[in-house]
Amino acid sequence: MLGYYKKERIKMYLRRGLVLLSVYAVLFLTLFFVTPIERFLNGNLFFYADSYAKAQCRVHFLDVGQGDCTFVELNNGGTTIMIDTGKKSAGKEILKYMSLVGYGRGSRIDYLILTHTDSDHVGGAKTVMENFDVKSVFVPMIYSTFDVENGFDSEDYYVDSSSLWAEVRKSIVENVGLENIFYSFAGKSVLGMNFSLDFYAPYNEKPCGEEVSSTNNYSPVLILNASGMSTMFVGDIDSECESEFLDYYRAKVENGDLDVDVLKIAHHGSKNSSSKAFLDAVSPEYAVISCGESNSYNHANDDTINRLVEINADIFRTDIEGSIILTSGSTDTITAFCDFYRIGSAQFSWLGIVVTFVVVSFLIFVFSIRISTEPQM
Repeated sequence: MLGYYKKERIKMYLRRGLVLLSVYAVLFLTLFFVTPIERFLNGNLFFYADSYAKAQCRVHFLDVGQGDCTFVELNNGGTTIMIDTGKKSAGKEILKYMSLVGYGRGSRIDYLILTHTDSDHVGGAKTVMENFDVKSVFVPMIYSTFDVENGFDSEDYYVDSSSLWAEVRKSIVENVGLENIFYSFAGKSVLGMNFSLDFYAPYNEKPCGEEVSSTNNYSPVLILNASGMSTMFVGDIDSECESEFLDYYRAKVENGDLDVDVLKIAHHGSKNSSSKAFLDAVSPEYAVISCGESNSYNHANDDTINRLVEINADIFRTDIEGSIILTSGSTDTITAFCDFYRIGSAQFSWLGIVVTFVVVSFLIFVFSIRISTEPQM
């Protein structure tokens, strides 16, 4: 009789084990659909809205804390551009964001533009280049100690001696290749199907201003025209550089040729940028500020915000709204999606949920077998 009950108990645990293995198999199969599951769990259902799905131009302003990173999809992903990569610590978070919007490791980035050498703009560049298929890189005419040590002709140009910039320059050579490095200054253009990306400054290899007090003014002024939306990117230029820009392109300013729909605000909303004259000249309908929550620099500065309010611009901030996406399509209507994915905040990870469930349920199963097989007093 005792042997009969023992056999039945063994059969019961075998049945339970088979059920548990079947559940595990189903859960592991769902990992092939991890991205849509995570989007659903995190409430990101706007991906299925017509205005997003049919958009020919999507500009993603990533929330990377106190730093800059913008990802652009043109022709519904036919051409991709990334402008800056945030701090070094943002590299892995950029990979997470890119995966959520459909660009896993190995995906193509046609153009990577590094505006200048500050760590909050180029810190994640090595991670990006090692994990994506980057075709071309635009950089300012700033050499590094890596260039000097390897015999590059840098005598007439500024050398940033930071170890980070040397690491980035080395990574560009190793991952993208010397033949695919281009330098950012006025007159350069990237032309493609239904879009143009034009460089307006610096006016030569040198920065705005007479002396290099920082690398901020090496930042290019870029205007992207795509699908009825014009977006201006200005890196970290200051008001002196803005003034030179207005003087240099006075005829274009007076004709309204430099009016844009969207302005990526300079230097994270610093009080030393986004002068009234500059804002009046480019007259953006939307202003996007990338800055960290409760940052020590007091970005975005109240004076800058007030100047944007005076021109009636709709203001979006990554420290408040999280990552921001502006889209446009054949109707030339700009649509904004906010708070899609806040880097650093709690997010559902389907892989984490599956692994946790498997481990906990397996331990409960094993523990229940041990309890039932222990000799009774």
